[in-house]
Parts: sequence; structure tokens; C-alpha cells
Amino acid sequence: MKEIKNVLILGLGAIGSIYATTLYDFDSDCVKILIDEPRYKKYKKNGIIFNQHRYDFDYILDTDTNFKADLILIATKSTDFDKASDMIRNFVADDTIILSLLNGISCEEILFQKYGREKVLYSYFLGHSSMKSDVNIDFDGVGTVFFGEECNKEYSQNVLTVKEFFDKVGIDYKIPEDMLSALWQKFIINIGANQTLAILKMSYGAFNNRYAKTIANDLMCEALEIAKFLGINNYENFIENAFKILTTIPPELKPSMLQDVENGKPTEVDIFAGEVCRLGKKYNIPTPKNELVLNILKTIDEKTLRSNRQEISV
Repeated sequence: MKEIKNVLILGLGAIGSIYATTLYDFDSDCVKILIDEPRYKKYKKNGIIFNQHRYDFDYILDTDTNFKADLILIATKSTDFDKASDMIRNFVADDTIILSLLNGISCEEILFQKYGREKVLYSYFLGHSSMKSDVNIDFDGVGTVFFGEECNKEYSQNVLTVKEFFDKVGIDYKIPEDMLSALWQKFIINIGANQTLAILKMSYGAFNNRYAKTIANDLMCEALEIAKFLGINNYENFIENAFKILTTIPPELKPSMLQDVENGKPTEVDIFAGEVCRLGKKYNIPTPKNELVLNILKTIDEKTLRSNRQEISV
């Protein structure tokens, strides 16, 4: 069986930094960080401070042609995914395995088209959000990588290879038998929690309030109707499971979308409410509440972009 020795990570944000530091602590020579030119200069100078410990990784630019990765982890924001999925091209060999830890339900299909289904596993991260400010990141250690083929009643060679590597490194993971159902469960959580809290500008403790829970529930119900139409297994339990998971998150933590709003970055609303609205139109399923959220967060995003342009021009 193939052994993973070289890992390439694209994205040093709230999720990428978790696994970059984990791999570095295991074997600093086994991991490289793919980065663009502006970030290269910044991180070479400042490193990243993860849980108050500085890390100086082996950084690599997408123009490099002398390295092939056994495993590639994409951990950028969805707003950067098109660029990210092209940046890894020079590092993909015939037997490279690619995992995209992004939110949403469509990244894998894009990677299938670009690199072939045989190289890509479905995957996502579920856990407590890291709190990121510039190069400083704080993480409480609660997080799991879910990965696998569409169906995992029997593990494929790629799944076994990643499983063996994660066991060796000490990365917490789960391999759901029905990966599409698991992806939709995470999607439903994000539809309700990420968007509601970004609009309210409140941490997870907001879900102790019945009005906040109602907003989240209404948004999730629209996505649930699409999951039902598509025949996604276990859809009837998604919302109940979502609220059970949300009650386990420390009330002071903030979801990634709220952190984006507060830090003046564009949100991932296109892969949440945007995706719900797109699928709703495609299958003639009403999604008025997600359409309202889409318009609200798009308004915030446009204000953010204008502010950023003004800062650059000053």
C-alpha cells in the first residue's frame, strides 16, 4: 500500500493551521505550505503564532516544479477556491490524493473535473472554530476530519492510505459510511449557524435565545427540502442533529463567517444561501428566507469591498 510521506497544505487560516502545525510537530520535513507571493513575504517574516507558539514552515510557491505531494490538503476560503484548485496543479502526481476541507457541497465536483475522480476524496472539517487575528491563531483542539468515498461500506485504497497516515500522525478523523449524507449534515449546520450568527453578530451563545434558534431553523428547513428532493439519506434527522451539535460548542466562540464580517473579509455566503437559492431555482423549491440572507450578506460583502478599496487607495 502506498505510504504518505510528503504533504502539501494550501491555506494557513483557521483550519489549515491546525493540520499544518500537527504535521510539523510530527515531522517538520513531511509538510510544505503552498502560498502566493504576498503571503510568502508576510509569513517568511512573521511565521504564524498557533496557540502562542511560533511556526516557521517550509513555504513553496505555485511556480515550483520540483515537488510532488503524496497528499494535498486544501484549506482556503471558498472565495479563493477557484484559484486554489489551480495552484496545486504542479504538485499533483499520478498517485496524489487530494482532500478539500472547505465548507459547502460542490468543491469535490470541481476537483473531479480538474484532476480526476480517482485522486479526490470527499472531506470536510467539523469542530470548534479557531479564533484568528492576522498571524495569531487560537484553537482549543476540538476538531475532526470527515473523509471518504461517496460510499464507504468497504474502504478504497485511497481511504486506507489516508486512514493509516492520520493514525500515525494523530489526526482525529471519521469515515462515514454515507459520505454524501454526512456532507449535507455539515451543510445544514452551516446554513443555520454560520449565517444566523453572522447577521446577528453574535457568538454561539446566541442559540440559547429562541428567536435566534427560529431564524436558524427556518434557514435549515429550506435546505432540508432540497436534501429531501435529492434523496439524501437521513435528511429527516439533520436539523435535530444540528442543534445537538451546536449546544456542544462553547458559547463564546464565533463561527468563521462572523469572524470574516468582523475582520473585513468577504463571507462564504455564495456556498451557503447562494447554493440553496441556486438549487431551489433549479428544482422549483421555494427558498425565500435564504434569499433574504443572501441579499443581506451580499450587501455586507459589498460594503467590505468598498472599504478595502478605499484603504488601498489612501
